[in-house]
Amino acid sequence: MASYALVESNRPLRSYEREKGKVGLIMRFMITCRIPVEKGNELVKSGTLGPTVQSIMDDLQPKAAYFIDVEGARGAHIVVDMEEASQIPPLVEPLMLALGAEIEVHPVMVLEDLGKASAEFERVAQKYG
Repeated sequence: MASYALVESNRPLRSYEREKGKVGLIMRFMITCRIPVEKGNELVKSGTLGPTVQSIMDDLQPKAAYFIDVEGARGAHIVVDMEEASQIPPLVEPLMLALGAEIEVHPVMVLEDLGKASAEFERVAQKYG
């Protein structure tokens, strides 16, 4: 299986301007998808796996995409930014519908985000540790 990666952005959580001057957050998430072997083989044999994945990536506009094996099948780790949870369905449905993929979605942090959390680690450790 060929693999490639898009350039990854290392920007941490950031503010954005909403309507009427309200400020919100954009959070980074990693979508892990696993394409069942049979479905992947079908798409490879029909010559549609590459174009289908490219079309989905064009729509998702990920910050990064890494194509790997997931539990012995074709898969990917796809990094996207989201403003709210309601954005999850339009991001994952194309993967499920076109590729038959199993999906996991997890919030992720860059090193700068982890550094910002260190004070909370200390507070929680003192209270519960």
